[in-house]
Amino acid sequence: MAFRDPKFESFLKKTLPPKEYEQVKITEACVIVSSTEKRSHRFVFVTDKKVGVTSNPPKSLLWKIHFSEIIDIERIYDSANFLQKSLKDSVQHILIKIKVQQPDNSKAVKNIEGTSSGRLAIDSSDIHMYILNFESHIHPLMCSLWTSHLLECNEDDADDDESIVNDVNRISVVYQRLYRNILSMLTGSHILPEQVYRLVHELKVMLKSSMFAKSLFWRSSDMLVLCNKYLTLYLNSEHEIESIRADEIECASIILETICVSMEKTETLSSCQKVVQQCSKNFLTSLVGNFLSTPQLVASMSRNRMIEELCAEYTRSSAYVFYELLLLLERGVWTQNRQDINKSSFSQMILSNSQHLDYIDSLAQQFVVLWKTDDVQRQLTAKETSNIYRICFVIIHFISMSSAIKKHISLTFLEEFTYLVKPFIRSKLSTLQPASLITHKILQRFQVALQDANQPR
Repeated sequence: MAFRDPKFESFLKKTLPPKEYEQVKITEACVIVSSTEKRSHRFVFVTDKKVGVTSNPPKSLLWKIHFSEIIDIERIYDSANFLQKSLKDSVQHILIKIKVQQPDNSKAVKNIEGTSSGRLAIDSSDIHMYILNFESHIHPLMCSLWTSHLLECNEDDADDDESIVNDVNRISVVYQRLYRNILSMLTGSHILPEQVYRLVHELKVMLKSSMFAKSLFWRSSDMLVLCNKYLTLYLNSEHEIESIRADEIECASIILETICVSMEKTETLSSCQKVVQQCSKNFLTSLVGNFLSTPQLVASMSRNRMIEELCAEYTRSSAYVFYELLLLLERGVWTQNRQDINKSSFSQMILSNSQHLDYIDSLAQQFVVLWKTDDVQRQLTAKETSNIYRICFVIIHFISMSSAIKKHISLTFLEEFTYLVKPFIRSKLSTLQPASLITHKILQRFQVALQDANQPR
């Protein structure tokens, strides 16, 4: 937590359910302005799924807003002239736009929780928060958690295994067993990809279910190094039997998915940063190289439809890892000795890899494929919408890295976007999807980036 107040933390611990208290990411003192809050001094806290406000001093929990009820979160750069002179230019002004509630008091409000009296404490669509800490990271953290919730809330969680979530000892034992088994298979003479797949899938399920398991993953670089070794092995395999090669590529994809799950949200942000900082430049270059690579194939497999789809899945999975890495670099507070690990140096690793343009072309094609369907009336699913957002985010970053990439992708992709994607955005992107608004916004940014690159200088 950025803001530390023993009384406030003690109040939260007593007031919130234990599981929700464990999910509190940041707390700050603030001033709230809305139709029902007239420059009131409050405390704000942010969890995985909600933004909450208490009185100041902390005597009552006033309200909590579920992320699904938030339309937008903006940082406004202005002065809080109503505050004393020493504070008015030292605050962060955050505007939270929420869905307007229907005035039907007979229905329970599920996502916006009111006071203990049962009355809804918010009836305005806009909430202005003036954070009394200019250096706070609450805005990027809140945006990140909100976006993650919108992208993930409707995805399939069937793999979750709640039975191990609260059993820390069991998680530790299972994690160590998985690590030993995955390591021993790498050093064995006969590695069966289906066996590796089962182990990695078990690891992925545990990481998705448990924050403690994520902390074990990022306790050191050992598991990340092991994952990279398997990626190198399966990307460069020369197996000529199609079924075995397919299993290897599928195994490489689930390894990427597992790395991605380990980085989702921000439960283990500081430890994740620490591991990335401690990795050597050679290792990170190798890791990025594997993310950018396409599985090696013998000539006879190049036109195999199933193999082609598995290679495409690998490209999409690597894009989702890039997405999480870029979020980490954007919102991170890099205070260790390795100051050279940042968004700029990460971009240089990508640019120095000879395959980066081929990767961008492949990813752009995967983006178009998500919009293609035999049924022109079918709207995108929640998962497809989330995937489009992530791919857009990654491609926009690639475009921003260099003018050469910007020009390349505009020349090769602007026409497809104009004729195969743009006409269908409104009809295929359902407004009922939680991530529809942020996806509309990022598609607009994407279009502007493509068009700017095509403008004569």
